[in-house]
Amino acid sequence: MPKFLLLLVLCALALPASASARIDALDPSIGGSAITTAQATAAEPGQVNTAALVDGAFGGAGAPSPIGVGNSLLDPAPKVLAGFPTLGDTYGLLSSGQINTIASTPDNTAAGTTFAFPSQFPSGIDRGPEANDYTVLAIDVTVPFSANCLALDYRFFSEEFPEFVNSSFNDAFIAEIDATTWRVEDGGAITRPNDFAVSTAGNPISINGLGDTAVTAEEAAGTYFDAATGLITTKTPISAGHHVIYLSIFDASDSSLDSAAFVDNLRFITEGASTCKPPEGQELLAPPPTPPGPVSTPPPGPAAPSNAFTLGSSVKFKSGGTQATLAVAVPGPGLVTAGSKATGVAAARAAAAARPKSKRKPKKQPLLVSGRKRATGAGTVLVTVKLTKTGKKILAKRGKVTVPVTVSFTPTGGTKSSQVRKLTFKKPKPKAKRKRK
Repeated sequence: MPKFLLLLVLCALALPASASARIDALDPSIGGSAITTAQATAAEPGQVNTAALVDGAFGGAGAPSPIGVGNSLLDPAPKVLAGFPTLGDTYGLLSSGQINTIASTPDNTAAGTTFAFPSQFPSGIDRGPEANDYTVLAIDVTVPFSANCLALDYRFFSEEFPEFVNSSFNDAFIAEIDATTWRVEDGGAITRPNDFAVSTAGNPISINGLGDTAVTAEEAAGTYFDAATGLITTKTPISAGHHVIYLSIFDASDSSLDSAAFVDNLRFITEGASTCKPPEGQELLAPPPTPPGPVSTPPPGPAAPSNAFTLGSSVKFKSGGTQATLAVAVPGPGLVTAGSKATGVAAARAAAAARPKSKRKPKKQPLLVSGRKRATGAGTVLVTVKLTKTGKKILAKRGKVTVPVTVSFTPTGGTKSSQVRKLTFKKPKPKAKRKRK
């Protein structure tokens, strides 16, 4: 048996068997799992010197795994999943959830995994206040002297579509060379100065970056994800010699609902500067839909599920008055969300005053980090929202912050309904000291 396949088998056996043999989840706590994933991704495995998970939230031996390998030589059919592999027989997978459920969980079944913190593989890099369930694979390579351009094929998949486009739940895939510096700020904003997955001049490969125009449900066929991009090939200039390539996947603002990236055909080529560059956002639009066939009148479907819900009369505040938990009574399964578009204008003006005059345009900062909870049936669901750093500063200064919170319920297979409730976060009074007798 070839050395690469033997290592793949040994790593995969460390985890429970997947319902689909074409994807193997690899246990990161076992030596060789990272390099197995890297070699499955590379067009020339011999150009990979070593690999490691340098940053991640994996919970240790036996925990759900965020990395894995697909192999088109293995049963069952179809042996090609979402167009992968694009070269050879194998490809790599990165996920903010469990790899071994990607092809086995039924479609339209919400799937989410919360990994353990603190990180099993701490890098010491500050990923920002809203980065969750992140995995960073570092691939140490030697670029041949004849090459001047790196190319990589990938697809981005997510369960966050379409409900959470333009929200703070901004899951993303990032690719970098020689340094990994991405962060997730309050409100899900992503900074990525070193990203080559897509042009840094445009939007990132994320929930908000792609919106609902660059993904379709059809592209995610065969997986549990709600939608995916088409096949994307990104390129970036690179010099000959030793380099480290960082591939990252993460959840933003919470740990619910997973996203993933399929990666393959990492290669080094010779190409001019005019074409060796990451794609622009407008180049990632989905293809036009297939023209409709003959029109037929379908039989009437079942009645839409009820979206009526009731907010509890009381709200529980905790964490020094910075978090609020609301009780929401729902009639059946679905998704409950709570959030606010309110911003701290006064705080933004104060921050702007400290900047040079040429850069004093106030930037409104969100006051609240949204929350969500999936209901499995009729009953009461508890959903928690919390103040952002901006909100906490205003609370500390003024003693209270009032925020209009929109609570929504989307029943499974139905439409969303919303209610607004004003929440007043109050700074707790200091406890009185007992007098000694």
